[in-house]
Amino acid sequence: RKALILNRSFINMKKKLPTTVKIGGMSFKIKYVVPGAGSSLEKGDAGCVTQDKQEICVDKGLSHPLKMIILLHEFLHAIGDIIRPNKNAFVKEEFTCVVSSLLFQALTSAKLLR
Repeated sequence: RKALILNRSFINMKKKLPTTVKIGGMSFKIKYVVPGAGSSLEKGDAGCVTQDKQEICVDKGLSHPLKMIILLHEFLHAIGDIIRPNKNAFVKEEFTCVVSSLLFQALTSAKLLR
């Protein structure tokens, strides 16, 4: 995650934040919420994905570039849950962090994000 935060200047600030995304044939609603305030997002978390609700929540208090990075991270969680639904939570988080960092690096170096 640290590498993603350091490179957030590559995020296109003019890009509107999405409110829905289709992943693996499932449509996820994206909500920008205050953590803990009756949402699926717990205090202290920047984002979460809930497969059974088909919902992705992102802390609405984050900067625009950080929201985009968190969305990429949560998209990868959703993909990981489809590929390996019963994996250990720590293993899934480690996989998501590594892949999101590498994917972000590839997208920025190929100038696909700006």
